[in-house]
Amino acid sequence: MKNMKPRKMIRDKFNWWEVVAGDVPRDKDGTALGREIKYLRADPDKNKHVPYTVEVADGYESRCGKHELHMVTEEHFIAYIELIIDDRWHHRFYFKAGDEPKVHFQVPKGKKVIARALCNFDSLWEYELPVK
Repeated sequence: MKNMKPRKMIRDKFNWWEVVAGDVPRDKDGTALGREIKYLRADPDKNKHVPYTVEVADGYESRCGKHELHMVTEEHFIAYIELIIDDRWHHRFYFKAGDEPKVHFQVPKGKKVIARALCNFDSLWEYELPVK
């Protein structure tokens, strides 16, 4: 996993694309699909899509929904949560419909920690741990 750039899943009504962070998504023929992808940010106290993350003894714990977990139905669920530490992508954990959107990452600690999540219905979300 050395030197891997973070990747994102995006979709329109019919298709999913995985794109490198900051790239303009393109279809299979290389035609640009429009805009650069941006992660959404919100207050984790008010929004269940935000991958709220805390430091624990052996790494980090992330969950979508600080106080109450994001819904888990066949139609609306968190597809993955990923962790970026000190600007290096570390791991992505995938969920299926029905899985609770929470994960424990056993990884080295870092100074800058960002968690990202994809909701299959409501786009891409990001949370950066406050610097201590």
